[in-house]
Amino acid sequence: MKEWEETLARLGGEIDAYRAQCKAEGLPEDAPVDRLYQARRLLDENASRMREVLELLSRSEARAKATQFQEDIAELKKTLNDLEVKLQTAKNALAELRKAEVASKRWIATLADAVDKVVERRLKAHQPEIVRLFKGMIPCSYDFEDVPIVRDDRGVHLGLVYHGIGKSSGEPRLFLSSAQANVLALAVFLSLARHQHWSHLNSLLLDDPVQHLDDLDAVAFLDCLRSISLEQKDTGKQIIMSTCDKNLYLMMIRKFSLLSKSRRLSFTGISLLEGGRNGPQVVYDVGGPDNVEILGITG
Repeated sequence: MKEWEETLARLGGEIDAYRAQCKAEGLPEDAPVDRLYQARRLLDENASRMREVLELLSRSEARAKATQFQEDIAELKKTLNDLEVKLQTAKNALAELRKAEVASKRWIATLADAVDKVVERRLKAHQPEIVRLFKGMIPCSYDFEDVPIVRDDRGVHLGLVYHGIGKSSGEPRLFLSSAQANVLALAVFLSLARHQHWSHLNSLLLDDPVQHLDDLDAVAFLDCLRSISLEQKDTGKQIIMSTCDKNLYLMMIRKFSLLSKSRRLSFTGISLLEGGRNGPQVVYDVGGPDNVEILGITG
């Protein structure tokens, strides 16, 4: 009896397991066994197909990734080729620059030597005239013997040799007053400007050049300028000077008008007077379109 009960219990368990399996397969609890087997087989087939589909999908994604990877590799290769071409171009340019550097080092030394010689010749040519003009525009010209001009790696330097010393005392700015230093600067400017040929403007322009000059220095400057004007007569170089110093202007008219009357030089004196909004009023004190001879600013 006990064995029958155990067998019955085992069969009941199998029946419950069968019903649970049928329920899991979506079948009625009392479905035939062959139908269960058929459903299981269909499920297995669907699962197999699903695995195949998943495998195909995985392969497709792998191929897509491989294709994109190949395209990326091709793009990188193209970029690398472009960079290699640019690198080769840069190497060629660098090689040409190095050749040019080697060639330039040969002619730079020659050119620098030629420039040094030209500068030395120009300095030697101007130095005597600078000394003459400087000594001619200062009342105490006997105090100074020479103004040496020296050129070195730092540039061009002026010196100052006092009478009886025999050697340069150093830079002029350390020994000259403001007026004397201004006179020396005028001497350098006048010498260089008189002989310049690089400009087609054949004029010598002076803008209020007598600042910081005392009366004696100013008169000496006008005498020197008149001497230069006589020397420049044959070269045709025009001298134009502006000044705000009325006394200097009157002195200049008196000194230069005589030369103009003797027809050795052509001199014109012009005053610019306040004209309001219409601009300055131009007054010809000497010379001009009407050849004025009476000073319009006397008194």
